[in-house]
Amino acid sequence: LCKLPDQIIFDVDYKSKLLNLAEAVLMKDFIKAKSMYFDVLSHLKCFTDKELALFLYIIAQIFHEEGRLRHAFDTLHLFNLYEDETKLKLLIKKLKFELAIEMNNHPYILIEYHKIINLCLNKEYYHLAHQIRYAYLSYMAQFMDKDQFDKSVKDSKHFSDSQQAYLLAKHDYEHGAYQQCYERLNGYVHYHRRHYLLAVKALNKLKDKDELVVLLDAPIKSYDQQLRLIVEYLKTKYTKRYQSVGTFIRNEILKSNELADNVEDLLFWYEEGLELFKSQGFYKDATQLCQLIFKHHRQLSNYVV
Repeated sequence: LCKLPDQIIFDVDYKSKLLNLAEAVLMKDFIKAKSMYFDVLSHLKCFTDKELALFLYIIAQIFHEEGRLRHAFDTLHLFNLYEDETKLKLLIKKLKFELAIEMNNHPYILIEYHKIINLCLNKEYYHLAHQIRYAYLSYMAQFMDKDQFDKSVKDSKHFSDSQQAYLLAKHDYEHGAYQQCYERLNGYVHYHRRHYLLAVKALNKLKDKDELVVLLDAPIKSYDQQLRLIVEYLKTKYTKRYQSVGTFIRNEILKSNELADNVEDLLFWYEEGLELFKSQGFYKDATQLCQLIFKHHRQLSNYVV
């Protein structure tokens, strides 16, 4: 009888590594996914067109989770899958559309919305059509009146309770009904990053320190740098010396970190920084902040690759 070795080493081929990377992202294990990135990247020359498209889609998902929306958008434009409308190609189009929504990229949204909805319906991917409509209505909340928006949400029969709550709360926030916004999110605050941040921003508008501190002490798990900065900033604002808030914005927002690609987070820094610097008489800082944010906002709203 031949003797078996004490340890058997299995050689994992590049396709298995790619699928393992995809699984890590699907399971939201982004630390594991990033640790696998360079190993998978070393096999890039072996990829077929579909495998390359999948790899770029995975990397864009990681960028998206980290709040690096323009990097995700750019990544999805690095390679165009020329096959007929496969599920993967449709998922790529869906992610690009969702990124455009978060960046408030008006031209892309207006051009692509009906195209991608019709494509999903024609291919009978109804669940994707619902997700795209959900993203679109979150964008339209800033433009539609209450009756029109409420009807649009109620006419969408397949939204979950948490999705309906978010959309209606988003409309309340956009139109200054901050108390109603927060009340709608009750029970759903930790459902998703967007729910948590909207609740936090509404409480900040209401200056409800007690409720806000409770949320800040139990942040939602996320790899998004902007979420971390907003939580840190509000903790500084409400639980530390108010004078240090200006230092925080100068060091963390204007110098050390990239400006937010999510337009709602960008407007948060605009409103907070402008109010703070003007109240303290730092008009030069206020002007610098406004110029940087206005330029970045304009780039996001018209971003093309």
